[in-house]
Amino acid sequence: IDHIQNNNLDAVILTDLTSICWLLNVRAHDLPFAPCMNARLISKASGQFELFTDATANSQIKKYLTNNNVTLIPLDLFEKELVRLKDKKLQLSGQAPYFLIQQLKNYVIAEDPCLLPKACKNKIEIQGAIRAGIKDSRVLINFFKWLNETLPERKVMELDVVQKLIRFRKEQKGFLSPSFP
Repeated sequence: IDHIQNNNLDAVILTDLTSICWLLNVRAHDLPFAPCMNARLISKASGQFELFTDATANSQIKKYLTNNNVTLIPLDLFEKELVRLKDKKLQLSGQAPYFLIQQLKNYVIAEDPCLLPKACKNKIEIQGAIRAGIKDSRVLINFFKWLNETLPERKVMELDVVQKLIRFRKEQKGFLSPSFP
């Protein structure tokens, strides 16, 4: 809200999925290899957030969002909201789809306001990164042990390596999915 008011904006439109999930502190599984939902977010000067998504939310998540001034709106209504905002002073990031620029009149292009705060890690996030590194180090130790034992006996194909790494990672507590194919 401070960013919006300090820059005399009516709203900021976020299109970066990681920024949306970070700002709202929500995660989803709409996209492979990313804990994000397919969404758009309009952060208004009033402190209200309009989250345009087709991701499903259980009652607990809906309550959390409502308590944090977030209104869930179907993604296909995003264009209609753009028409309503056409004359408002808006901020878009340089990575916003060209489609948005075509729809709007009064906008500024500026850095996504979530980028810097998202990059600055607090103690809990730093500890989480350290724990994740330790867990993945265990995975790699087990993998290299397996590889050293297996190579003298048979050829190892790239797909074997991928499958073995995923299996070792699945054994780690808290594993959700691979982060890339």
